[in-house]
Amino acid sequence: MRIAHSLHTWNVSIDEATTIQETLRKRIILKKTFSELRYIGGGDVGYFKDNNLLLGAIAVCSFPAMEMLDFATACGKIPFPYIPGLLSFREGPILIKAFKRLEIRPDLMIFEGQGIAHPREFGLASHLGLWLDLPSIGCTKTPLLCGSVSPGTRKGS
Repeated sequence: MRIAHSLHTWNVSIDEATTIQETLRKRIILKKTFSELRYIGGGDVGYFKDNNLLLGAIAVCSFPAMEMLDFATACGKIPFPYIPGLLSFREGPILIKAFKRLEIRPDLMIFEGQGIAHPREFGLASHLGLWLDLPSIGCTKTPLLCGSVSPGTRKGS
């Protein structure tokens, strides 16, 4: 599958990665940009124990039936150290590689990682949403918070 465009190289320093996030977050669109939702993709990355490899996987389901229609994986070496707030530079390249192997292009992606609920408002979901030119949602089990401030319970917190 063709990717819309490249935004930057992935081989960057920690300072360059932070600058990329701060620059690209201005391009995020926080409104519905599609008219029909037929296919939803979900992406996540797993790590192999005791070596330097990771596996990216993306499943595409029909909507609203949620039947799996397509699935792609990619395996590769870990390209970036683990640094909280810079997960997209560690997991983004392998997820893009898996995405290119899909036969069905999703209308929306859900990534296991932060989106705009990120200290720089540019987590993995936001980053890959721009890279793939697709609406994206971050869904994670672990909040990435600055300090000890927790989000409120109201919508939009």
